[in-house]
Amino acid sequence: MELPAYHMPSLKGVLIHMWERARGFIIKAGMIIFPICVLLWFMQTYNFSFEMVEEVEESMLGVFGNSIS
Repeated sequence: MELPAYHMPSLKGVLIHMWERARGFIIKAGMIIFPICVLLWFMQTYNFSFEMVEEVEESMLGVFGNSIS
């Protein structure tokens, strides 16, 4: 039984494969990272009455953080 001849991969093939893998990772990661960022922004900007706050300590995130600490 013989092994096939090995060839050096072409630069174009390597770049296409890298792009496909990177794109897949960005899409998968983005499905988690983007909603979490939106949730944290919302919790930092609004209080429990859904009014905008200027001080972070008055926001939902600030109240949770103070209660944990």
